[in-house]
Amino acid sequence: MAAVLGNPKCSMAEDQGSGGTSAASGHLRHVDGLRALAALFVVVHHAYLTIWPIDYRVYPSGLDALLTNWAVFGHFGVSVFIVISGYVLALPHAAGSRKFEAGRFYIRRCRRILPVYYASIALCLVLIATVIGHKTGTHWDISIPVTRDGLIEHLLMVQHIFGSANINHVLWSIGVEWQIYLVFPLLFLLWRKAGSCTTLLVGTVVGYGIHYLLRHTPYAGATPEYLALFCMGMFAAKPPKAKGVPWGLLAAGSALIIVAICQRLPVGLVMIRYWYLDAVVGFGTACLLIRTTEAGAARRALEWSPLVRIGTFSYSLYLVHAPLLQVAWQLMPATHERSSAAFGLLLLASILPILGFSYLFFLAFERPFMSKRQRSAIESHAAP
Repeated sequence: MAAVLGNPKCSMAEDQGSGGTSAASGHLRHVDGLRALAALFVVVHHAYLTIWPIDYRVYPSGLDALLTNWAVFGHFGVSVFIVISGYVLALPHAAGSRKFEAGRFYIRRCRRILPVYYASIALCLVLIATVIGHKTGTHWDISIPVTRDGLIEHLLMVQHIFGSANINHVLWSIGVEWQIYLVFPLLFLLWRKAGSCTTLLVGTVVGYGIHYLLRHTPYAGATPEYLALFCMGMFAAKPPKAKGVPWGLLAAGSALIIVAICQRLPVGLVMIRYWYLDAVVGFGTACLLIRTTEAGAARRALEWSPLVRIGTFSYSLYLVHAPLLQVAWQLMPATHERSSAAFGLLLLASILPILGFSYLFFLAFERPFMSKRQRSAIESHAAP
């Protein structure tokens, strides 16, 4: 799975540093908290797939299924990331006074996204060459062996279009979001001229329309329906001025719908229906973002300092957690059985080292490419 995130892929501080909400105000601390929750859910999801690799049709049963099946739906974390990305990129322009320059936008995206992305590819290649390059019957097997075509596709960030999981199976969402960035100036023009509702309508029709055209082709992995979720984030940045809309209830209702569907339907059936369930998750996330622009219990929970701190390096966490999980699994024979105990042990033993390594990776390959203003915003967000 992915995310850029938001998206774990773009830090809120970057967008603030680009002229958005003042970092000193802490206005978006709750967004970093939400990003952290989504990123951690993806990590838990991949720990689940390490124990029960559904690629090999291995599923938990009995009590193990009752205790752990919730973790199989980590795909929805990617939906949250995409909505957040649309939100934080549009929010600095919500007042309508800030000038948008496409050239500067692309330069900043390249600087913010690419160095750490390519560093994560290099890390994976080293680990595959030395430690995790042989198949072990876990979900990591879909990332190996590395092929020339797979490497080229990842370097060009078109791996999702060709369905390539080489190198690191989580990187597909980086390619998805990168394609959305390519059309963002057009989305922004529509958003500013026609409004957020029209942008959401157009993004949904185009995204899901292309999805239907591609769904039975080799290019179904392009997942163009994420364009709709990105536009939901833009909608949340500038919602219609309507009084009395129960955004919090709509967010809660969306969550209940997803939970009910996931509990009622078999896991395999849910997974082939992700394309429409993503829309429900995206809508709920957008409603939550609108609701938490105001003070309240949900916002205070998301502004919990440990979550905010993790949110500041969640892009790095997303990029490197999968190979690190495989390393941890290989080093701990006790986690090689298919049980909820092994799942819990893998999480307990690996989560802190993964967070620590991800933070160091952030310091080495992500933070240096932020501007001084962006780094200042990050530090302000991390402060209690």
